[in-house]
Amino acid sequence: MPKFKKPKCLKMNKKQLLWLNGLYDFGLEVLEGELKKRKEGLMHKLKKPKCLKMNKCSEIALDKSIEHWCRVRDENEEAGARGCPLCQIYMFGGKDCNCKYCPVYIKTNKTACETTPYDTYDDYINESKIVVASERKRLAQAEIDFLQTCYY
Repeated sequence: MPKFKKPKCLKMNKKQLLWLNGLYDFGLEVLEGELKKRKEGLMHKLKKPKCLKMNKCSEIALDKSIEHWCRVRDENEEAGARGCPLCQIYMFGGKDCNCKYCPVYIKTNKTACETTPYDTYDDYINESKIVVASERKRLAQAEIDFLQTCYY
């Protein structure tokens, strides 16, 4: 996977840049396992248009967000803004950050992923007394399908 290079216009500290490159907060075993999954084709296949207008930073963050949601679906990884590569850049990336340039915001014109399948997933997880695995996976898949429509 090519190393992510930060565009000059993007305000991101070194920790966030390392995180986006998948090198921060991951043990070597996790990284090796991730690389093995990609080589064996076990990672979710991304459905992208051939010609993208979005900048490389947004494209990589969206790719990583889809991969994150695949782990939410398959490995019960925790969902939320702190684990979302798009939120790491567009919500927590610096003092001037907001959702305005996030591909999800560009598609929905709503902040904090309102009215997206994430909103439904979050409500289900937080409000259900019993979380049924098949329903959780279905809702996570809905978010994956939605995110794949956010490429532009």
